[in-house]
Amino acid sequence: MARFCYYPTQWSRAYPAAVVLDTSVMCSGVRALDYETGQLVGSTVTERTLQCLHNVDGFLGTPSVRSALEGVGTGAPVVCSLKAYLRNLRDSDELFDALRRHFGPSELPAITLIEVNRLEGDHDVELDCVAETGPQQRYELETNGTPAVAVRTGPHIYCSAVSPDATSLNYTPDDFLAEAKGVLKSMSHLLGMADATMADVFTTRVYVTNMKDRYLVNRAFSDHFAKYPLRVITEVARLPGEQRIAIECEAHLGSDREYISTSKGQKPTGPFTQGIRIGNRVYCSGVRPIDPATARLLRGSFRERAVRCMKNLEAILVAGGTSLDHAFETRVYLRNMADLPVVDEVFSEYFAERAYPVRTAVEINRLNEDYEKGWEPNHDIEIQCSAIIP
Repeated sequence: MARFCYYPTQWSRAYPAAVVLDTSVMCSGVRALDYETGQLVGSTVTERTLQCLHNVDGFLGTPSVRSALEGVGTGAPVVCSLKAYLRNLRDSDELFDALRRHFGPSELPAITLIEVNRLEGDHDVELDCVAETGPQQRYELETNGTPAVAVRTGPHIYCSAVSPDATSLNYTPDDFLAEAKGVLKSMSHLLGMADATMADVFTTRVYVTNMKDRYLVNRAFSDHFAKYPLRVITEVARLPGEQRIAIECEAHLGSDREYISTSKGQKPTGPFTQGIRIGNRVYCSGVRPIDPATARLLRGSFRERAVRCMKNLEAILVAGGTSLDHAFETRVYLRNMADLPVVDEVFSEYFAERAYPVRTAVEINRLNEDYEKGWEPNHDIEIQCSAIIP
């Protein structure tokens, strides 16, 4: 299984703009830059989003990417999954205006939209995209006035974030638990439209507006999954419609799946698994800077915690038959974007030059602190990673 990394001529990043893997093209977080000049393009969020999409099309259409896809798919790669990060959700109408212009109002991919605290370079919009070649089937489910979309390509299904049908204005734990269970029920319905079930879900990303509700998310997951999928859970500034929770997922049809467990990496602290192998790919849950020997978050410097995350990821990947040398995708969640240069330094120690995975980095409110054991001020980074088995 070959991996091809695409670096535009004027690309100044160590990580690539895109990685081609079989029929898939995964893009690093795409910003509204002219990548020939490095200048910001557009005076409105609509214009900047269109520039982001122009960049994605440029990456997908370059001859080297097309050549890497030759013989493994039918037709040009089409975006099927898109995560849109905004500094301010009040700009969401402008963002969707650009997306509808680009894709067509009835052909939007599976979209997840969240408000983050900061993006790299202090930009106000960034897109994280996956494109696939070959036939795609699109399914749409109305939830709370916002359609949730599933895109199926072969055995793989990408689902947009799903929110509750309604949100109670007066918060109680019972209200939130009902909302979380309602989200998973809607997700099950959406997957059913694509001939899948919750048993086919292998990875989830959970967005909440208060991390103290994590224990309720855990209860909902325990009720809905017989075998736990991968998970990242983050507290974000705001969700569309002032919702308190949104969940996105990916599913894969077929029984070729191995659940990975190792004592050398971060042990699960909730209803999720460390890693999952599907075919020749290994996917990891988000890992924290937890010392496996103590099961506690690492003290010391931020750099030491970033290194601990990489070691925890490496342990899971090795247990799955691969390593960081073969990583193709990473996502970095930070409490403070000012720490990103340290992440860059640590990445340079673990990834070979011109062989980095794609990367998206965002600053969010809070990560998965263990409130039951007290506040954890050292939980300031979490990293998710996927790799191929060579």
